[in-house]
Amino acid sequence: MKNSSRKAVIGGILFLLLAVMVGPAWTKDRVVISQRTSASTLHPLAITMEPEQGIADNIFDGLMDRDPSGKIIPGLATSWELLNPTKWRFHLRKGVKWQDGSPFTADDVVFTFELGKTPINRYKFISQKIKEVKKIDTHTVDIITHNPWPVLVDSLYQTIFIMSKNFCTGKNDAFIAEHPLGTGPYMVKEWVRDSHIHLEAFPECWEGTPKIPKATYKPISNDATRLAGVITGEIDLTTDVPVQYVDLVKKAPNVNVISRPGMRIIFLMMRMNRPDFPTAKVKVRKALMLGINEQEIIEKIMYGRATAASQLPASFMRGYNQEIVRPAYDPELAKKLLAEAGYPNGFSIDFHVTNNRYIMDKEIGVAIAQQLSKIGVRVNLMARPKEIHFKDIRARKLDFYMMGWGEATFDTARLLGSFLKTGAVWNGSELSDKKFDQMLEQADQIASLEKRGEALAKLNRYVADNVYVIPLHYQQDIYGISKKLKGFEPKVKKTLSINRLYFE
Repeated sequence: MKNSSRKAVIGGILFLLLAVMVGPAWTKDRVVISQRTSASTLHPLAITMEPEQGIADNIFDGLMDRDPSGKIIPGLATSWELLNPTKWRFHLRKGVKWQDGSPFTADDVVFTFELGKTPINRYKFISQKIKEVKKIDTHTVDIITHNPWPVLVDSLYQTIFIMSKNFCTGKNDAFIAEHPLGTGPYMVKEWVRDSHIHLEAFPECWEGTPKIPKATYKPISNDATRLAGVITGEIDLTTDVPVQYVDLVKKAPNVNVISRPGMRIIFLMMRMNRPDFPTAKVKVRKALMLGINEQEIIEKIMYGRATAASQLPASFMRGYNQEIVRPAYDPELAKKLLAEAGYPNGFSIDFHVTNNRYIMDKEIGVAIAQQLSKIGVRVNLMARPKEIHFKDIRARKLDFYMMGWGEATFDTARLLGSFLKTGAVWNGSELSDKKFDQMLEQADQIASLEKRGEALAKLNRYVADNVYVIPLHYQQDIYGISKKLKGFEPKVKKTLSINRLYFE
């Protein structure tokens, strides 16, 4: 770990030297934003990762939005009400135009939810709960659920971007993904994969014309190169400032560093569907958690810029359980539990992490492998790109792996259900626990939000007691931004509303 700190300092010096060597290229008519990874799709129903969501949030609109504090605010729906336990009425914004000039109507909303029944939709947790979406008139729709579902409104934020019926009808998913058309403040003018996405302001946007007429998103995986671009003025705003560079970037006279507590939880999952596999035993899972020194990871790998987690939901989420306490690091007790589970000499296991997705992901993997070796667990660490990592999780190929998640609904039901419900897409552990599934289903149908929270907190306790996941920490969201760029307010879900930005 000392070597990683030394490399961070050397890397920091190199990127500051590079910053001096590169000349500025600042212009007031275009904002240049850089992220660590590129967008893989811009199909409104296939977007699940932050790199795509941050871009899509400026092209498309949902029925509602969230302000920087996380509060639900109107989007394409100006208001909504619950008519009965299973029927919601949404009143749609009038005078909205699509980026091809056609009017936005209730037909587009109905079309979008109908398309949500097709395989492209990554948000089946919503479509499966909806019985019908019905047009009442040109600017009114009813959404009818199979059962009471009080978090429908929360769940529609940044999940279902509304699509144009006229534009999308007759076109396949690949075409829609490559030719995004929305009602948002910016239109896609050019997309060269892994290079850049050029956007231009949509002058007839219902939110008003953006103050900066053009925007460019540039994926730059190399941290030093990306941060050098911010310092020289080639880049105006970057997400994911690496924790090891924060203090160095703060020294740049033309850059502000803005951070806020993040909602992304980093955690570990293990195979649990084979009785003969070590991690199918709860004592082994407890031993692994006790054998990981999370405080050391936060201090030495994350440079103190993370918060230790005792459970998956963040403290502001419905279902957070204040009574769950993260167990203290205890390698001796971990070895005792391994012996009781039938592994007095430990065991060997492949451990998969990403190397281009989460803050210090590979470095965290190295640290965990070293820590677990002290309790007799021989870890074969495999760090790979996120594209391969996530594909293998969905294919159920991994035995022990890192995962991260930022839950946009602010509700524990989807968070736990996405990873632990029998057959869920992200349930790479292949857990199948009838009691968990039943508790989740019962909690998810409770109409009272207060009682729903209580039921989810009990479910959260059940997950913690069985160590179905090993929570590590919540990341901080850290941005580097030119001091010439104003109007930036980071959202709790780490998306960027660039139509509010302006140069001074």
